[in-house]
Amino acid sequence: MRHRVMVVADHAVLADLLAAAIAGEEGLVCAGVAGDRPAALTLAKRVHPDAVLLDAVLPCGDGIELIAPLKRICAAARVIVLTGRPRADGERSAFAAGAAGYLGRTASLAEVLAAIRHAPVGQPAPSNLPYEPAPSQPGPPFFRRSLSPREREVLALLAEGRHVNQIAAGLGLSVNTTRDYVKSVLKKMGAHSQLEAVARAAVEGLVRVGR
Repeated sequence: MRHRVMVVADHAVLADLLAAAIAGEEGLVCAGVAGDRPAALTLAKRVHPDAVLLDAVLPCGDGIELIAPLKRICAAARVIVLTGRPRADGERSAFAAGAAGYLGRTASLAEVLAAIRHAPVGQPAPSNLPYEPAPSQPGPPFFRRSLSPREREVLALLAEGRHVNQIAAGLGLSVNTTRDYVKSVLKKMGAHSQLEAVARAAVEGLVRVGR
């Protein structure tokens, strides 16, 4: 049985990236994407998701305030909050409202997918996030030109939601070598996570996400 996952995020690139990663994962299916509170509640009533990946910031305000009404519609769903600015009070509020997980944008796609699958409902574990990180700096200029052909291949596979082990096998590389390529891509793009790197690459037209 495949688990239905709903994505709630108003950033189109981020939403498409997450939807594509979910769709490419065995045992998961993206049940739909919503960009604001009304759309999210309407979609939840229609698809009754098993999990919800929820951006902490939505056009109508705090995404955490959406957790309680979502849980009234689908009480058993895992709600995973994704935030660009992890804060201790934000984590407490999310868990108090019924969230099963609280992840920073520095999380890898693999960590996001693992949380969707395994975050405990009802007894969330502390995330131990580094709270209030320094704002992300713009990526170095001309990173489009600085990426090697192999780094572009690795980046494209990250955009498909592939794990490092899968990328290594697909390209005939060792896992350690593949990790080095990922680190190099992140450094050249000034990104703090795979998710951030892929989102920037999508904005620049280097990769395509979504269907």
